[in-house]
Amino acid sequence: MAPRTIFPPFHPHTQWRAVDDRIRGGSSISHLDSTTTSASSSGHSAARFWGTLDITTLGGAGFASQCHTFEPRALRLCKEEYAGLAITFDVTSSSSSSSSSSSSGSEKAGEEEEEKPKHFTLVLKGSVPPLRPDGRRESTLSYEYTFVNTSTSSTSTTTTTKQRTIIIPWSDFSPTYRGRPITPKDPQYTPLDPGSTSPSGAEQGGVAELSLMCRSGFGKQSGEFELVVHRIEAVRVGAAVSEGGEKKEAESGDLEKQAWDEAVLKQRTQGWFPALMRGRSPYLFVY
Repeated sequence: MAPRTIFPPFHPHTQWRAVDDRIRGGSSISHLDSTTTSASSSGHSAARFWGTLDITTLGGAGFASQCHTFEPRALRLCKEEYAGLAITFDVTSSSSSSSSSSSSGSEKAGEEEEEKPKHFTLVLKGSVPPLRPDGRRESTLSYEYTFVNTSTSSTSTTTTTKQRTIIIPWSDFSPTYRGRPITPKDPQYTPLDPGSTSPSGAEQGGVAELSLMCRSGFGKQSGEFELVVHRIEAVRVGAAVSEGGEKKEAESGDLEKQAWDEAVLKQRTQGWFPALMRGRSPYLFVY
C-alpha cells in the first residue's frame, strides 16, 4: 500500500514561516527554499531547511524552525489507517585521502563538519498556538521526534549524496513543552491524536501544525545547519518497506525505528494467536 504524500509540493515561500528563538529574544534564524539535488526524484523540488543556530544570546538555549499550518482544518491521519510518518532527506558522504598530508587536511575538514548541527526534530502540534498581546506565540504542547543527519566517511575521492528514509510510529513522538519531555503524570499531558472518531461519530484530533526544527539541546550544538528534505509521508498500517524490491534496512543499517511489532497491529482485528498459527513472522516492516 502506497504511503499518503503530505509533502511535496512544499511551497516554501507561501505556506511555511519561520518560528525561531527570536520570538524569545534570541538570534537564531531559519529559511526554507526549494532546491534540486542529484538525489531528487518524482519531478518535485526538495526543500532546503537551513540557517544559523545561535546559543550565545540565550545562554546556551536556542532553536530555529520552519512551520507549516494545515488550513482551513487540521490534517487527519487516523491511527486505524496510518501507523506514523516517514521523512526522506539527503545524507552526504564525505571523502577522505590515503596520504598523510591529505589525511591531516581531511581530519580538519571532518572536525569542522562535526561542529555543524546534525540533530533535527520533526514537530507536530494538535492545535495552532494562540498569540499573546505582543504578537508572540504561546507555548503549547508539542509532539517531537529527533533524528541525526549523519555524514559518513568514505575512502573515495568523491562526495556522494544519498537519500535516507526514517519511519516514525506515532508512539515515538514524545510530548514536550518548551523542549522538555512531558510525562503522563504531568497535568499538561495529552496523548497525540493524529485523527480519531468519538463514540458519537464526531471527528476529533488531527495535526494542525508540522515543523522542521534545529535546536541547541541546551548548548549541545550550534552554528550553520542544513537539511534537504525530499518527502514527508503518512505510513499506512500494514504496508511493506521496500525500494527496488529490497528492504530499506538492507541499504542502511542505522535507519531508526523501522520495525513494528506485527502482533500489536493485528491485535486490533485478529489478535495474536491467529497470526502465530498461520506461521507468520511476528514482525512486519511498515512503510
